[in-house]
Amino acid sequence: PTPLKMSTTEQNTSLGKTFLNMSTWKQAILIAVAPFALIWVYKRALTLRCIDPTNIGARYASGILKSYSFDDTEFFSSDGAPAEIAAIRKAGFEKLGERFKMKTGGQMERIEAELADGLSDIQFTDTNRV
Repeated sequence: PTPLKMSTTEQNTSLGKTFLNMSTWKQAILIAVAPFALIWVYKRALTLRCIDPTNIGARYASGILKSYSFDDTEFFSSDGAPAEIAAIRKAGFEKLGERFKMKTGGQMERIEAELADGLSDIQFTDTNRV
């Protein structure tokens, strides 16, 4: 009775026989293409190794997690705070914005507009918000 599974040595010899039984031009093509294929596999493995797993996880999680969007009135009371607390938060946020404008002399809007026109990274992040 013949075994259903071939041993590793039998597989290696059968692969060698397959290569040796190929025609010469097929062997030449295989030998010529093999280094390029190995380089491509090596580069692909390096690329996959460098990918941050957070990005991959975020793609899958975005379909599972609930998305939230708030208007101005809901934002400051999103945790269920009473209207008085929401008003205090809104006033503090606006005061902080005014202080920031005073510190920068109102130039941040101009600088941001100039940078957004010239830097592709800023254009990319402005259009692809998560």
